[in-house]
Amino acid sequence: MKLRVHRNPFLTSTLHSPTILYNTLRFFWVVLVIWYELGEFYWSLSSCRWPAINASSESPTHVLVLSDTQIIHTAYTKNVPYTQAWRRFLTDLNIRKNWHVTSRLRPHDVIFLGDMLAAGRFIKNSAEYEQAVQYFKSVFSLPGARMHYLAGNTDISLGTVAKHSKDVKGFYQDTFGPLNQEFAIRKHTFVGLDAPGLVDEDYQRAAQGVDYTHWTPLPDGPVSFVNSITIDDDPLILLSHIPLSRPITASCGPLREKDTLRRNVGHGYQSMLGKQTTAFLLETLRPSLIFSGDNRDYCEYKHSFPDPHNNANTAKSTKEVTVKSFSMSKHIHRPGFQLLSLVDPFSLGESTDKSFADILCLLPDQDRIYSTIYPTFTVITLLVLFVINKTKMGHIRVRQLTALSVSSQTSLSLTSGRSTPVQHLDADIWIPRTPNILLSPRSPTQSLRRIPSCNLGPKLRTPSRPVTPNGSPPRHYVAYQEDGDEEEAMYPMYSTHHSDLRSSDHWSSGHDDLTEDELSTQHERCSAPGWRPVETQNTLWSWSFVFRGRRRRLTLSIPSWEDLTSLFSECQDHSTHLRRRGVLIATLFDTLSVLWPAVLVGMFIAWCMF
Repeated sequence: MKLRVHRNPFLTSTLHSPTILYNTLRFFWVVLVIWYELGEFYWSLSSCRWPAINASSESPTHVLVLSDTQIIHTAYTKNVPYTQAWRRFLTDLNIRKNWHVTSRLRPHDVIFLGDMLAAGRFIKNSAEYEQAVQYFKSVFSLPGARMHYLAGNTDISLGTVAKHSKDVKGFYQDTFGPLNQEFAIRKHTFVGLDAPGLVDEDYQRAAQGVDYTHWTPLPDGPVSFVNSITIDDDPLILLSHIPLSRPITASCGPLREKDTLRRNVGHGYQSMLGKQTTAFLLETLRPSLIFSGDNRDYCEYKHSFPDPHNNANTAKSTKEVTVKSFSMSKHIHRPGFQLLSLVDPFSLGESTDKSFADILCLLPDQDRIYSTIYPTFTVITLLVLFVINKTKMGHIRVRQLTALSVSSQTSLSLTSGRSTPVQHLDADIWIPRTPNILLSPRSPTQSLRRIPSCNLGPKLRTPSRPVTPNGSPPRHYVAYQEDGDEEEAMYPMYSTHHSDLRSSDHWSSGHDDLTEDELSTQHERCSAPGWRPVETQNTLWSWSFVFRGRRRRLTLSIPSWEDLTSLFSECQDHSTHLRRRGVLIATLFDTLSVLWPAVLVGMFIAWCMF
């Protein structure tokens, strides 16, 4: 027993409809853009929670720690190549989306560990620097949260990188605040260092060949500020833009993406503080926790230093966390930030647990989205549309060949012993019965069916002879001059109208007022086989040139509304769409038609971020 599967013709035609297929692709791309432009950012923070301190029953204070925001201000984007401008736009957009989802964590305090501006050290006047700072603060706006800023080597100069390097520090102090600062959050003392200034002072000390014990600190310098800090029982958290020194073989832990933190020195840049400077900070401040930045990648390292309050002279261990960059960078795949929870140390009682806890949170890999995800799905979309159009074109050709074969066999069987009119090459497929419709010469329809007003000259006809038993077509053709009686015999429908064409109301409009010369000219145009009515358009540019011995003219005209909408909508007759443009060009147009809704959605999301 054979099982027969009955297909629903309506369902089959619906599934194979170009409109259904293209709308499905459009919907897929819209969902894809919404997910990767916004949804993945929310999803990346779905598992990011403020760290809990179980030893205390109090509600903790939440501190958000950011590093290397690298905001690109307007003055720095002038007169740059389009590729760099596009890259900077994506970086700025990524920072805004990162902050959009991060700010929903509602921190009580936000600490920026330096490099807030991408090129603040190159700004030459205070007005421009203030404009850049205002733009930065407009991006990182969070009502109700206290903001704390730390200077980085891109905010102020490290060393003398320009003639106005000293002025930049003044610009920074006028907008962000003091270079060295001390503040308290929930009975925890935070010490923010001017790390670039500390490196400059360290070079001056080393040039004199003295250690920090015999060094006379610079007035209002970082060393003088460190010596002025009063150490008490409150936990001290050290903030430095530049990481502290450590062995070159030290590991940064499993959360780091690349290698380890190494010592590098460049023009206006230094990857780590000096060994003596690190020892001076640890022994003087005895911090309980250290946060640093500048390296772009995450690094966790424990420093050991002697504790003078311990009689056993055992070393004290302090963890340093180098916070990940908050902005896109070629050095990392996924940006990130640090969450810090604080409780009152006295609320712990006799517990040995710490009064603070921190955790790393990661953001999406934006480079992967633009360099891998979107290009991959674009290629897949092109291949799918190419296969669809290629298959459709094959079906069109099969139907054309079938129609021509059936028409040829039908015409031969019906015209046995009679002459057979030959169809013009540009005309539609000839059928034995000509429709009884009279078309005006001014009608926009471009059909080339026989009309009484157009004498197309001699016709190719087969001589009247019986066909072969196999129904084979005639093997030769003879040209006959048009004859009125024979025409009426072949096309009796014209015999009743031929004499009344000039008097017909349908034909009188636009013809009765013509002179004989105009009618003769019109008759000659109609008789020309290659003549087609041409609609004039307003041209934009026109060039005339000689190519291969013949004069050519190239004209560019203003596209019509139909030409523009064809980029974004599928033609009702997909077969005509393919025949007119070809498979490759039609595939490109179809790809644009599929992608434009997703592009609009992406533009709307970007507009909302700004």
